[in-house]
Formats: sequence, structure tokens, C-alpha cells
Amino acid sequence: MTAQVSFDFTGTAVLITGGTSGIGHATAVLFRDAGAEVAVTGTKPTVTDYEADLSGMAYHQLQITDHDSVDALAQRFTKLDVLVNNAGANFPGGLDESKPDGFDASVALNLTGPYRLTVALYKALKASIAVGGASVVNLASMSALRAVPLAPGYGAAKAGIVCLTRNLGAKWAGKGSSYTSRAVFVVDGVSDCI
Repeated sequence: MTAQVSFDFTGTAVLITGGTSGIGHATAVLFRDAGAEVAVTGTKPTVTDYEADLSGMAYHQLQITDHDSVDALAQRFTKLDVLVNNAGANFPGGLDESKPDGFDASVALNLTGPYRLTVALYKALKASIAVGGASVVNLASMSALRAVPLAPGYGAAKAGIVCLTRNLGAKWAGKGSSYTSRAVFVVDGVSDCI
């Protein structure tokens, strides 16, 4: 006997940033296999630049710290049911996060970029006709809750993601018939609802 759960996301429009590897790719595959229309982002120019199986998914190049790149991606969507803000990293560009430039780069990559994309996609998310409304899933980290001296920018950004999720959930609740007052954030695989 195998315990297995299946979901049906047929007709659901999903965008997953950083969907070409790791958690993002695994999430994209699960949505794709459940019937969703999945779009993923990555930093490389084309889908053929990746070894991962991205078949059945739309690919968009995105530099999450580049305002023009974020805005251009957001303009591609008129309706979106699920946004998964997964793209991010610590030590961006190999920078030391204990130095101001490394700290700034980490916050831009892990907090400011996802915030800009989420807000730019507001109209597309509001246009969702999904039961319960659109969903925004922001990935955080345990470094949001405890000190990690090697990556202070990453920890600060992920703490910001937790707070941002709560604030956008409160701000956007009730803005349309399909909105609810719940926001979900994921910390190392454990979700919390408000």
C-alpha cells in the first residue's frame, strides 16, 4: 500500500520564480503533473540552457534584481492564479553579506525583487477566478527566525518576506470578491497561515 495524494490544477495559471532547479523545479513539476499551466523563470537566456526537464512549461528569463526585467515579466500576465516567489540565494555574486554591498545585494535578490514582482502582478492576481482567489506563496527560511552570522542579508531578507507576506495578505484581503484574509508563508517546508 502506498499513501499518495493527487491534486487537479487543470486550468490553473502558475508562475514559479527560480523554477529551473531545486525547490522551485520540484514545485513546478508537481503543478505541471497536476494539470496546471506552469511558467517558470531562470536567469539563463533560453530553456535549452538548462539540464532540468522543463517540458510542458513556459520559460521566461528573469533577473529578479533588475526592475525592467521584473516589470517586463509582469506585463506578460493578464491573469494569474498562483505566484510562487522561490528565486533567491545567499552570497549573491559571491559577495560577503557582512559587508554593506553584499548585504544590499542579498536584500535586493531575496526581498525587494520578489516584492516588486508581486506588486507588479497585482492586477493579474486579482483577475483570478480560482475558488478562494489567487495565491501568493513566498518561501522564507529558518534564518528569518534565528541568527545566521554568515548570511545576515539573507536572514534579514527572509524575515522581511515573512512580514511582507502578512502585510500584503492584510492589505489585499477584501480587494475583490475572490480575495480572502489569509496569507501563507513557507519556512523550510513548514507553512504558517495568518
